[in-house]
Amino acid sequence: MKPALEKLAAGFALTTRPAFKIGDDIGVKDFQGTVLEITGRSTVLRLRDGRRAHLPNTDVVDETI
Repeated sequence: MKPALEKLAAGFALTTRPAFKIGDDIGVKDFQGTVLEITGRSTVLRLRDGRRAHLPNTDVVDETI
């Protein structure tokens, strides 16, 4: 139950008080790209090579952006 609550809280934090918005270029861990979407579970980036990456919001909240 705890991991589910952590994911929910991270998604809520990113959607209510975001450090970035759709269209921003960000880097999280080894991923660099443009924010396409912020959902309750993940942040979706279009990487520089055109691929999409779905990063768990718990990782996004815990990392330096």
